[in-house]
Amino acid sequence: MRDSVPALRVLYGTSTEEQKQTTDIKFPDGSVDGLGEITRPNASAKTTIFVGAKLYIELLQERVAGLQRQVEELENYRSAVGGQEDLDGWKADFNQRETQRRELQRIADQLKQADESEEDGEDDEEDEEEVEVKRKKARKVPAKKETTSTVVRTFAAFAMTFSFLPSAGETFTTIPVDSSLPLANPTTGEVISRLPIITAEHASRLLARGLPSSTVPHPTTLVEWSWRILVAIVVAAVLGPIFRRLSKMTQPGLVTTIKESAKYAFRVEGRTNATTASYAAGIVGGTINPSTLSYWYTIMHLNRTSSDSYTLAILALLQPRNRFLQSSETLWKQARATIDESTPASLVAVLDLPLSEASQYLDQLPPTSDPLAAIADQLNLVHLNDLYTKMFTKLVLASTNTSGPLPSSTTALLENLDKATVGKELRSTSFDREIRSTISTTSKGTSSHALGLVLVGLWGIFTGPTPSSQAALVSALAAEEMQGSNLAST
Repeated sequence: MRDSVPALRVLYGTSTEEQKQTTDIKFPDGSVDGLGEITRPNASAKTTIFVGAKLYIELLQERVAGLQRQVEELENYRSAVGGQEDLDGWKADFNQRETQRRELQRIADQLKQADESEEDGEDDEEDEEEVEVKRKKARKVPAKKETTSTVVRTFAAFAMTFSFLPSAGETFTTIPVDSSLPLANPTTGEVISRLPIITAEHASRLLARGLPSSTVPHPTTLVEWSWRILVAIVVAAVLGPIFRRLSKMTQPGLVTTIKESAKYAFRVEGRTNATTASYAAGIVGGTINPSTLSYWYTIMHLNRTSSDSYTLAILALLQPRNRFLQSSETLWKQARATIDESTPASLVAVLDLPLSEASQYLDQLPPTSDPLAAIADQLNLVHLNDLYTKMFTKLVLASTNTSGPLPSSTTALLENLDKATVGKELRSTSFDREIRSTISTTSKGTSSHALGLVLVGLWGIFTGPTPSSQAALVSALAAEEMQGSNLAST
C-alpha cells in the first residue's frame, strides 16, 4: 500500500528512478501528485500509510469524476458538430484500440510471468475462489488426454532404446543364452542370472500352446524386448515431469517454439493468429520487450502463416538477417505483391517506400502498437509540410510582388495579394487534389488529418467566391478534429 501512493513513496524513499521523473516529484508547496502533507503528530508508520492511502483514493476519485464530466462534454460537442453517427464511429474505433492495447498488455504480462516463474514444488497460497476455478478447469480436461500423453511418451522412449540402448546380452554378459546347460556347483549369482532366460523359456512354451509355432518368439527375443520395455517405462517415468512442465509453459514457450520451427522446416502452412500478429506489431513498435523464445516463436509463426501485405510487412521489419530465413527485402517485395483493392491506402503508401527508408522512419517514432500506421502518419506529415511550403511560397511571392519595390506595410502586402492571381494558379495546378490524395491515407482524428483539413480550408479561401464561409467551414472542421483526437496542444 505504501508503494502505491506517490506521496508515501517520497516520504519513505521507496521511489524508483522512473517514478522520480514522473509522479514522485515534490512541489514547492509540499504536495506530491496533488496530495499535500499526510503525516500526523505521534502517528505510527502504519497509521500514516492508511491515512495517505485513504486521501489518495479520494483524490483519484475526484479526478475520475472530473474526467468523466469532461468526456461527456466532449462527446456532446462532437455529436453536435459531426452528428451521432460520427460519435458512434469514434467510440467504436476508440474501444477497438483500447481492447487491442489491453490484449497486448495481457500477453506481455503473461510472458513476463513465464520468464520469471520458479521451479515446481513451491506452494502458493490461493484463495478459495482461485482453487475452485482451477478445479473446474481440471474437471473439464478428460483423463484420457493424460493417459494418451503417457502412452505416447512411453512409446517414444521404447523406440529410442533401439538406437541408444545396447542389447540385454551386451549389458548383462552373465545371462546365458540357454538355461538347459548344466551348472556344476552354481553360485547364487549364476542362479539369479539364469532367471530371465528361464522365465522367458516358460513364457515361450505357454505361448506355443495357443499360437502357431512360426509366431512364437524365441526366449532370447522375449528377454531382449522385456529389457527394452522396462527401460522405456523407467525413462518415461523419469522424464514425464520435465515434459509436463515444458508443455505447460505459457505460449510462446520452448515447446511451442520448437513446434513452430519444425512446421516451418517442413513447410507446414497455416492461418496467422491475430494475437500473434498484434504481438509482433508491438515488438516492432517498441511497446513490447519479448523474451528470446517469444521473439523466435513469433518470427517462425509469421514465416509460415503470413500471406497478406500487413503481416508480411510487419515480418520484414521484425525479422533479423539469418541465412535459414528469407531476407527482409524479399518479404517486403512479397508484401508489395499482395496489395489489392482491400489494402488500406496508408499501408500502400508505406509499402511504396524502400525497406531501408521505412526502417529509418520507424527508428524516429516513439513506441507505438501500430508501427505501420505511425509510419504512414509521419509520411503524410512530410507531404503536408511540402504542400504548406508550396502554398506559403506562392503567398509570399504574390504579396511581396518582387517585380517592384518591396512593400513597407501590411496594407501594401494585402493589396498585392488581392491583385495577384493566387487562386487561379492554385486551381490550375490541381493543388486541392494533392491535398486530398495525401489526407486520404490518414486516419481520421490524427494530426495529419487535421492539418490536411486546415490546408484544404486555406485553399478554399483563395479560390472560393466566399472566403468568409470557407474560413468558417475549415475552422469548424479543424476544431472537430483537434477536439476528437485530443490534439489541442499540437
